[in-house]
Amino acid sequence: MLKPKEFLYFYRILNWKNKISGIRPIGYTLFAYLMTGLLHPKLFIFNSIGKIFIFNLLAVFGALIFLYSVNDYFDWKLQKEENFLGLKIENKNLKEWQVLIFCFLPLLFLGFLIPVQKQSLNSICLFIIFFIIAFFYSLPPIRLKTKKIIGIFIPSIGAALLFLQGYLIFRFITPKIIALSVILFFLQLYFEMLHILEDSFSKKETKKMKTEDSLKIIKTLPIFTFFLSLAFAIFISPVFLITSFFSIIRFLFLRNFTVDKVKKARRNLFSPRWSLYEFLIYSIFGTSHLFF
Repeated sequence: MLKPKEFLYFYRILNWKNKISGIRPIGYTLFAYLMTGLLHPKLFIFNSIGKIFIFNLLAVFGALIFLYSVNDYFDWKLQKEENFLGLKIENKNLKEWQVLIFCFLPLLFLGFLIPVQKQSLNSICLFIIFFIIAFFYSLPPIRLKTKKIIGIFIPSIGAALLFLQGYLIFRFITPKIIALSVILFFLQLYFEMLHILEDSFSKKETKKMKTEDSLKIIKTLPIFTFFLSLAFAIFISPVFLITSFFSIIRFLFLRNFTVDKVKKARRNLFSPRWSLYEFLIYSIFGTSHLFF
């Protein structure tokens, strides 16, 4: 069986070798909460809003660890990819049926959606859409992740859906929030390009794009988001100049970016190449009620 820490590797909560933690996308839900402006400095766990936020967060957490463990199972089963889950089967520490039971156990967390559903049915609909798209990303024979075009955009669509789902629990979607979700879409696309670039070193991974093409897109995306955010700043709100500024930062730090730096870049969330400080500033605007 598995030791306590091994469950963290099994469910991709912790990084394992070349496998990045699968709970990173929960940051999009937390970011959505901050942008609602409803997080009070006091311990909000004791009020009704805080409880709904926590229930939804637990459901998202359960969905993510389910989706990533199932993804690892099919990656091992179909592509013979090395991952923690597959290694446990090969070393006879776990039987395949046991692995599948562990994979599906996190679905119990979806029960936390019941009180969320009472608060916002629209939010639940977005959760279901996210879950279905993410499930078919891995599940054969559809397995969207192997499709060279749509497979690249699915993670970005999922990121935008997670953000909008978290926001929609207590707020109505506005043009500013739509614009911000578009920015998040392209941020996740940037992350996915880094992922594709790192996968190019593995013979067992699906090659969705040539290495030189993905490197070119990585360096071009900050230019695109600069002009996109500039348009949002002009036609929607000057607050989107935040993205314009950080797009310049990313562009400058990516000028000398090479393929051999991709592994380190994916693991260093504080790198200027990521410039996640941008969303810290948006969060300050959101919690201060300056984004509405």
